[in-house]
Amino acid sequence: MDSSALCSKQSIFSLTNMNTQRTILKVENNEVGKTIIFHLRREVKTHNLRERLKEMESFDYVGKFKRVDLYGRLGKNNPNRHKYSISNRRSIFRSHTRIRLEDASHIAVYVNNVVRSKFGGYTLVCS
Repeated sequence: MDSSALCSKQSIFSLTNMNTQRTILKVENNEVGKTIIFHLRREVKTHNLRERLKEMESFDYVGKFKRVDLYGRLGKNNPNRHKYSISNRRSIFRSHTRIRLEDASHIAVYVNNVVRSKFGGYTLVCS
């Protein structure tokens, strides 16, 4: 599927169902996947600007901001798999490791709801 056709037919925002708390979108680590991520980030940015305007208009309104998180996934028969084996970890007690996006064959895209605290920091919404 062509990325321009995908973006022109429907919004990436509607593809990921932005009303839910956490959305997972799996894209390939190539130019088409990177364009999808670019359009998703742009729409999240406009959503956050709208929420900020609503907060400025009404002091009682608490905006629900979005954050895009990217995580690399190795997939089957990845030539970079040896970098993330147990023998290459610094400690046997570290049970998890982050896969760099350059080494990943797929990218898992998470869109999280984030609420800003009164001091300007951001926290994840648990409910």
